[in-house]
Amino acid sequence: MTDEEWKQTWAVYEAACQLPAPKRPEFVRASLSAGVARDKAFELLADLDADEAPAAPLVQPAAEIAGRRAGKALGRFQLLSLIGRGGMGEVYRAFDPDLNRFVAVKCMAPTSLGAGAVESLIREARAASALNHPGIVTVHEVIRTGDTVAIVMEQVEGHALRTLCGQPQPVERVMSWGQQIAAALAGSHAGGIVHRDIKPENLILRNDGFVKVLDFGLAARRTNAVASDQARPAGTLRYMSPEQARGASITPATDIFSLGIVLYELSAGIHPFAAEALASNSTLAVPGAIAAAEFRGPIVNGRALPEEFEGLLTAMLEGEPAARPSALEVSTLLSAMIETRRAAALPTNRFRTRRLVVTAAVLLGSLGAGLWLWQSVRTAMRVSPQLRAVQGTLLTGSAGREGSAIFSPDSQAIAYAWDGGEGGKRDIYVKRLAGGDPVRITHSPQDEWNPSWSPDGRRIVFLRQGAGLYQVVVVPAVGGSEQVAGTIEQSMTNLSDRLTWPGDADEVVVSDDVRGLRLGMCLFAIQLRTGQRRQLSQTGTDSADVAPRASPDRRWIAFIRVRRSEDEIRIVPAGGGDSRVVAKGAGIRAFAWKGSGAILYGTGSAGFKEPWMADIVSGGAARTAYALETGISEVDISPDGTRLAYVKKVRDSNIWQVFAGGAPSRRVAISTRADEDASYSPDGQKIAFSSDRSGQFEIWTASAKGANPRRLTALGGYSASPAWSPDSRRVAFDSTAGGLSQVWVVGEDESRPVALTRGMEGIVPSWSHDGQWIYFSSRTTGRNELWRVAAAGGTPVQLSRDGGFESRESTDGRYLYHSKPGTNGIWRMSLSDPGTSAKVADFDAAVQFRCWDATAAGLIIASPGDRPVLRLFPPSGGPGTAIARLTQELPRFGRCLSAHPDGRSFLYSVDDVDHQEIYLADTP
Repeated sequence: MTDEEWKQTWAVYEAACQLPAPKRPEFVRASLSAGVARDKAFELLADLDADEAPAAPLVQPAAEIAGRRAGKALGRFQLLSLIGRGGMGEVYRAFDPDLNRFVAVKCMAPTSLGAGAVESLIREARAASALNHPGIVTVHEVIRTGDTVAIVMEQVEGHALRTLCGQPQPVERVMSWGQQIAAALAGSHAGGIVHRDIKPENLILRNDGFVKVLDFGLAARRTNAVASDQARPAGTLRYMSPEQARGASITPATDIFSLGIVLYELSAGIHPFAAEALASNSTLAVPGAIAAAEFRGPIVNGRALPEEFEGLLTAMLEGEPAARPSALEVSTLLSAMIETRRAAALPTNRFRTRRLVVTAAVLLGSLGAGLWLWQSVRTAMRVSPQLRAVQGTLLTGSAGREGSAIFSPDSQAIAYAWDGGEGGKRDIYVKRLAGGDPVRITHSPQDEWNPSWSPDGRRIVFLRQGAGLYQVVVVPAVGGSEQVAGTIEQSMTNLSDRLTWPGDADEVVVSDDVRGLRLGMCLFAIQLRTGQRRQLSQTGTDSADVAPRASPDRRWIAFIRVRRSEDEIRIVPAGGGDSRVVAKGAGIRAFAWKGSGAILYGTGSAGFKEPWMADIVSGGAARTAYALETGISEVDISPDGTRLAYVKKVRDSNIWQVFAGGAPSRRVAISTRADEDASYSPDGQKIAFSSDRSGQFEIWTASAKGANPRRLTALGGYSASPAWSPDSRRVAFDSTAGGLSQVWVVGEDESRPVALTRGMEGIVPSWSHDGQWIYFSSRTTGRNELWRVAAAGGTPVQLSRDGGFESRESTDGRYLYHSKPGTNGIWRMSLSDPGTSAKVADFDAAVQFRCWDATAAGLIIASPGDRPVLRLFPPSGGPGTAIARLTQELPRFGRCLSAHPDGRSFLYSVDDVDHQEIYLADTP
């Protein structure tokens, strides 16, 4: 449809809306000749009829009505009863005998079986099936039988939010629903998909209070080009965004506007643009006001809403798309509001209540300062007005994990790592910005990342996972024969950017940890021809030099010095010399050169929302540069300074339980945030885990089935590695609260956490069988060794002399089983004669070295692969026996396995949502 056809269609539609409903079809037929314009006018009228009709639930579990297909078979599916009907067809409750489960089957209406309708159905299936999020209805398959086309999807027991509109709902419930919907949309947007039809009918509230988003029939994938069907609006008039109603380009902000309408309608009991409808006799008053972006502020219908909630809704209903918060921001802000209200309602424990209120207030305050400015009731939250907002578009629009994006020296291509949309290991790809498909230049079965271009742009160096080491590999930029230039020590953290290519064509720079020396991670230059090294930086055991980046003129190398307190960005001449500090800040994890005279970087939880620019020539104070999105983990600026590439990450990890003997796996402690590092209590009744549900990673507990989750800590740092005491009453863990990672202990009675390794680094704690000692790992001597400290407090004592990381004491207290950094195996050390250890089990070379646990029966170790196998190894050494199979690949970092005391079930973490996508934008 051309712009002229659309204008004509809209004019006829507006005129038809002024007529009584029965006369509208005749008027349209008389005004428009047969064709796409007339078809679109009838489509708009159908939407209007649906809006004007009395609200009816999409799902009717209490009184299902009989459909003409009920009782019949459709392929292998037995259609049982009709549970919903719409303009596009009918939805049936059905049974799948092959998988022994109930499903929902959406059948296309016979009158809708034109090419466009079938295409819409297929598009819905593809869009939804490309997403893997607990808040999005799962699509199983598309079936065609005879003249019937249908989608098979998960069955949702509940009712549409439409049934709750018209009366104000409790604010706490609306906040919870909104947080869940926004989290689902964040996953959708991270997958490059905009829903475009968020309305109460498409939001199903399950009987357990969980909300599901369905009907991706209008969804569109967002790429650099605007799709042709975005030249006209698609969606439901009363819930369209202004740009959608005008037929302008569609971005994720469209869904935010629609969600804002839904949440306002649920909260206030009235549509936010209803004032225009009440003051006008025109049926188009509401969509007309939306198209003109005439939102005049909150309408509370005689009921006050919380000020911060009204501010968020007003921001979501901004007329300008760039002024609206992202789905991830909406989800995060609502989580903080919910936490604040919950804390205020818990007066029974003064310390806990004060701690929760302060923590939530700090979270809201930090978000408000770094993301959105909380203002008065009728003032929207905005990005700092002096900053220009930068909004990128997808580089490829591919599913899966993209990352490590870096521009070529001529600024015309980007090299990056991608998992092919299948999860697991990544390969190196090159995408020319002028067009064309990405080109895969590596084909190894091992994980690859961190590409960097040679000065002439003809070669690329990158890292490849090896057996306990990272290989430094060089390959032609168009693919071909490879050269392994050397190896570096494996990293124990997600600070995995470890190399760059400065000005010398035969020399690359890496960040490496030198074994046996009392040094932290330092920078070294490696000669590609000889493998010889020269050291470029030197630091102590309390810091690490990582993420080297050569300047565009190849004269300087910038890097991050990660410290216990405040991190630094330093620069050193590529030829060698002293380094100097150019920027400081807490939590610096990525940066980019802006030309060869400035550096763009992000700090703390705000990250790159409002990044800083440091001028390394003048040495003046850093300034905020411009406004980006949240969730950005990596950035790069083209050498010519005209383009910005950034990587957005959305992750939802959950804890799963797998059973020996083949019983189906299940999720426990379900949330839309990152839950990981789970550990069974010795009595088997509880679990402890690390989660960012409250904004930062803290220690939580729940029942063994995941019920009644409860936060134990509010330290403000990164808290992880929980380990239960033998009596199942206390939890030891490590936390970076205060800057230095230390071992802490907290009781289940919510007593104040106590740091045991005061002033000394300590990580990954475990308990002795009698509860008297806590074992941990520390780099105090220059490398990770095993130590122990009295659980009641005292002076730590070193145990190992040949390396040690994560440990478990044997049930009889005679031995300490442990792993070592950068190696694939389990060692056993006698506690009566500590010092050296003997190897008793081998890992596969590709396995994550924290995927193991110890039980009374022996050692449990997970193999690598898409569906890892758990094997039981004898405690004194010998071959292993397969006892269970996991459903998904294990994470690359963090502890990922815990055995139940009875040895019949196991906890592990899975990234149910792990999207990373590269966006491209023009620099301001």
